[in-house]
Amino acid sequence: MRFKSIIICPIALLLALMSQLSLGYPARVPPASGDEAMNPKVSILDGRSLGRLNASRSGNISDDFLNELVSQMNEEDLWELELAMVGFGSRYTFREENLAAADWLFEELSSYGLEAEFMEDCSFGGWPIRNVIGTLRGSVDPERVVVLSGHFDTIVFPAENNVYSDAPGADDNTTAVSTVLDCARILSQYEPTHTIKFAFYSGEEQNLLGSEYVIGRWLDEGTNVVANINLDCLGWSDDGSLKINTDVNLNSEWLLDYSSRAASFTSVLANANVGNATDEIWYGSDHAWFWHYGIPALFIGEGHNSSPYWHTLDDSLEHINKSLFLECAKLTLLTTSLVAFDEPAEPSLSVFVNIQDIQVSDNLHVDVSFVNPGAARSLAFCMAIITPQGDVSFYPDWSADFHGVGVNLPSQTWSERVPLCCFQVPCVNPPLMALGTYRIVAGFTDKEGELVGNMAEAFFSFSPMPRCPEGMVRVPAGSYTDYFGQSHFVQEFCIDRYEYPNVYGELPLEGIGWIEAWANCIEQGKFLCSKDQWVRACKGTNSYRFPYGDQYTAGLCNTEGEGTLPSGSCDQCRSEFGAYDMSGNVFEWTSSAQWQNAAFGGWYKSRGFMASCEYAYYPYPAGPLGQTSKAGFRCCMR
Repeated sequence: MRFKSIIICPIALLLALMSQLSLGYPARVPPASGDEAMNPKVSILDGRSLGRLNASRSGNISDDFLNELVSQMNEEDLWELELAMVGFGSRYTFREENLAAADWLFEELSSYGLEAEFMEDCSFGGWPIRNVIGTLRGSVDPERVVVLSGHFDTIVFPAENNVYSDAPGADDNTTAVSTVLDCARILSQYEPTHTIKFAFYSGEEQNLLGSEYVIGRWLDEGTNVVANINLDCLGWSDDGSLKINTDVNLNSEWLLDYSSRAASFTSVLANANVGNATDEIWYGSDHAWFWHYGIPALFIGEGHNSSPYWHTLDDSLEHINKSLFLECAKLTLLTTSLVAFDEPAEPSLSVFVNIQDIQVSDNLHVDVSFVNPGAARSLAFCMAIITPQGDVSFYPDWSADFHGVGVNLPSQTWSERVPLCCFQVPCVNPPLMALGTYRIVAGFTDKEGELVGNMAEAFFSFSPMPRCPEGMVRVPAGSYTDYFGQSHFVQEFCIDRYEYPNVYGELPLEGIGWIEAWANCIEQGKFLCSKDQWVRACKGTNSYRFPYGDQYTAGLCNTEGEGTLPSGSCDQCRSEFGAYDMSGNVFEWTSSAQWQNAAFGGWYKSRGFMASCEYAYYPYPAGPLGQTSKAGFRCCMR
């Protein structure tokens, strides 16, 4: 972000902020309407001001246009697409049917006149993840991109030895795929204001790896994604009623203004949920990566109220509520249209903190993500942190490294994330000492002191002790530097203390195939650690080459040996975070969209660099059934 000269946050705004402190933690309030919604002098602490200032934006699209759109969607067309996708059989990520379905999606998008492409230069366990993207170019502001998405892979789980079994996935997630396709068919006849990308991900059931790759590539390419509508499971309700969840995080709440208006043209009851924790909103689908990167996203789907047939052989066509399916598709079509056909919005602001549950000695980063629709102006940036006791500290006073808060916005469309602050907990300035929940709020004001765009907020908690399950150790959020000097940021996670079976004094299991390792972690309610997680846990905060330091030292770990040793035998072979035997003993499988069947950490015959945290081993044959007598594994969880 381009910070210029110092502009002091307007006194009126600060007074308004201070006047709210007595309210404590804000209660949820419904979106404002009418004159209240357009009042720019909303306090940053009024509870849910985020999005209210943009509430009237959806009024730029006429009712006649929305009725015209929705009249083109019908049950017959949707069901024809549903039958076509289910007709492929199981679309499990590691089956040929998955690739065939991707090819069909590509052909369908192309037949609508869209720019269709595969984003498949990534793999999972050596198997290609074939994501499919269709692009409808915007006619007014094409650099701003709205993404409508859903995953097309399916799975049946849990049960022993069934990861390759048939997985019809009629609800999870053929309903979403059919909806996105039908929206693409209808909208391809029009010229939206902003570009729309219709995204179909594979590898969602493998820890969201397809969308992780696609979104990461868009960010690397500088694609200005301003909003996402993501769909997952649209055809079942517990009592047969027409209801569905619409979930947003705190930085995405303005999208509910659009989904609310869209719902008024349908018969579906959209249960709007706003939150910043897994018990409030659904994180278990591809929109989670947009939230992770500070991009506004709206989830439409069953969420926590998922079907009892979810991930079973009974997730079949006869269990789809056709009326609910159709009404959810209409809701999606109109919500996407309201966002993508609207005139350029006011500036959109997001606040992002790298840790939601911090511990003593953690490094807390505060980032701001800002999207400008194209209006050149000078603004003042205001941000405050509120302690659990209600005390307030204003940026930039809490940081000695940042003094200027003036922002000159360019006239062209522009999006950028800027790290504003970094401090170690506990700290005095700002006061991050007390246990409990902290709140960060931020906004922009013009020279008259009036709020411009939305208010953004984020929450995090300072907790007294780690929350990892027994047998696991906590790895706080942070970055590591790889062999080439590149930095990789990793969110907080937990990792097994020992190699599987994760029991002190027992020999680690070896001779394990990659798919067996992955399935075993899933059955435990965990997942196979990603490459970045594994390496971060091994290298520690100082990014050492080995768990114990930068120089290889024979004898500290089970390297240059004759066989595996019981877990924990080498007391000094322990990473900073308390994970044992990450060098030597057995190679350990990892899981990532960017790495093919890679195992890390060396085995008992390794030495030097081959026993380091950075050395990756690629066994033959490649693919999900690749196996080696040298490999074991350990699991992770968030």
